[in-house]
Amino acid sequence: MAAYDLLWQCFLATFDIECYASIKTVWMDLSRHIFQLYFPIPMDRDHFNLPCSFTQIFSEEYPAAYYSQKWGEMVAADVW
Repeated sequence: MAAYDLLWQCFLATFDIECYASIKTVWMDLSRHIFQLYFPIPMDRDHFNLPCSFTQIFSEEYPAAYYSQKWGEMVAADVW
């Protein structure tokens, strides 16, 4: 499941950046489009409410910087 986790983190990071970059696009259409870029399976109904549970990007924790989690993991792996 490491590959799925990597794709999921990339999906979340892309969704985060696109939410701030493309203001005119509805978040639901945006998440469907991005999901198709990263996953060969159809989007599950559990993913439809993604922004409601993705509080890191809407709080002051990681606004448009969610990618930094995966970036930090990559740097840690390089150091190791």
